[in-house]
Amino acid sequence: MKKKYYYAKTAHNYLKRYGNRKYIKNQISPIYRLKLFMLNKRFWANPTLAIGVLTMKLLEYIISIIGFITGHS
Repeated sequence: MKKKYYYAKTAHNYLKRYGNRKYIKNQISPIYRLKLFMLNKRFWANPTLAIGVLTMKLLEYIISIIGFITGHS
């Protein structure tokens, strides 16, 4: 998660340069990422693993948001 924090701190520069592209918007969109998991029936075949992955992704987004906010200061 340390890498997520580091990259989020420098994301402002990346977004300034490439932020108008649809691909980038999908990459940073939690809704787009969540749809990838929620619509995949194989993902839910093992509910314990699915909940673990969702928890991990949620924590990664929280860390990224903190990095993004502190990097912008």
